[in-house]
Amino acid sequence: MDDSVKQIIDAAEKKAKEDADRVVLLEALMKEFPDLKIATNRWGRQRYSSASVNAIADKVHFGHNCGCCNDSPLEARPYIEIMGTELFSDPDCFMVGERDYRNSYYDEAWSGWREKLEASGISKKAIDRVESYLEAHEHPPIPEWDED
Repeated sequence: MDDSVKQIIDAAEKKAKEDADRVVLLEALMKEFPDLKIATNRWGRQRYSSASVNAIADKVHFGHNCGCCNDSPLEARPYIEIMGTELFSDPDCFMVGERDYRNSYYDEAWSGWREKLEASGISKKAIDRVESYLEAHEHPPIPEWDED
């Protein structure tokens, strides 16, 4: 058999196994989380999402939704790990701040971020993680210059 044909067969078999594994996972998740859905971000990345996770989320992914902008919004994505996968809240993403335009290492919290998470029923543990992240990435105070 030609090596290129063998490679095509191997790739197809691998994809078939991955698809079958995904079906098994989704069926198991749907039994426990009947409101399961797939959320897709602006870059086409898909995440499993369920409002049933909101009150039990114990982890949070953080990231900026754009790598090139100096003031890119900061996204917080509460989730749990279950059955070897990440299952996110619904909504799966909350804008909680933005990159500090003065220094892109730091972030600036948006007012009302906590209220948005609380209104969606996000767990206290996840909210505390967001608060800790924002505090750890806050721009240090800029000294005032004495003009005397």
